Amino acid sequence: LFEYASGIFAMERAALEALQAYSDLERGRLRIGASMTVAAYWLPGYVADFAQAHPGISLSLTSANTQTIAENLLACEVDIALVEGPVEDERIESRPWREEPLLIVAPPDSPLAKEAGVTVARLSQATWVVREPGSGTREVMNRWLDKLGIQPARLIEAGSTEAVIQTVAAGGGVSMVPRVSSADQIALGKVVMLTLPGVQLTRQLYRLRLPRRPLSPAALAFEAMIATD
Repeated sequence: LFEYASGIFAMERAALEALQAYSDLERGRLRIGASMTVAAYWLPGYVADFAQAHPGISLSLTSANTQTIAENLLACEVDIALVEGPVEDERIESRPWREEPLLIVAPPDSPLAKEAGVTVARLSQATWVVREPGSGTREVMNRWLDKLGIQPARLIEAGSTEAVIQTVAAGGGVSMVPRVSSADQIALGKVVMLTLPGVQLTRQLYRLRLPRRPLSPAALAFEAMIATD
């Protein structure tokens, strides 16, 4: 009963905010929640463009793992939710947003880095640096490892994609990371990309919605902006 009541009051707050927003977007508030990689690499340009186009809208961007962002959406603490992994919750509607390439990276002095093409067996012998439970990146990596038949010899957990890449660069092991977040470290020679012959790694990014929650004019405008690219 408490959970239902909390949801009702959260929906009431959302309804009041929608009524307070002008359809011409002269005033209002937009709260965006996103998984860490999405917030750090995909959204800054959109947020800057939206702020310039609608100076009367108050903007905030919350960054957390996928599970936390989904919980924030259910509590109506964010208006827009963009995440890195699928969300299994019947109360939430997940819509594909964009597809993102993934890479397997290793330290430049790793024996794996000297191989033209790595094998599943060799990757199973390696230590893998992974995100924490609840992360969309961790969930997608687990699915790929299962699909490829890779059983890591050891796992090291890190709390962000940046921490994962830095741990790999320091010699901690190998990992599977988004290309967009590893490009700088690859260019600097801090990590190298491994090639698994015949395999193209990708993941789907998602937009989350509450089916019965109406979106404010600001949220609708932002969704239209990110849908056109």
